Amino acid sequence: MILGAEKDPVDLNKGSLHVEITLPIALFLENEIELIASDGIIEINDNGDGTVTCIMSTSKYEEMKQHMYDSLFETLHGLKIIKVMLPLFFMTIQ
Repeated sequence: MILGAEKDPVDLNKGSLHVEITLPIALFLENEIELIASDGIIEINDNGDGTVTCIMSTSKYEEMKQHMYDSLFETLHGLKIIKVMLPLFFMTIQ
């Protein structure tokens, strides 16, 4: 489970070995879909509407969620630092 999260909002059908998740294609870098297909993702389908559906093991799903959480936390933490440091920066260049 993701650190800091109290409850997983996705119903995983307890006992199931695979998870199907649909994500916006914009989350992936160019050519990244081909790379992740060889990294524990069982199947990837382009839905033609700007989304992709991925079928993966529950362990891969948990790993992906943790990575997304860590990336988001790092980004938000960086923005907090920028918010604090930006006024100091402008004070020093006046």
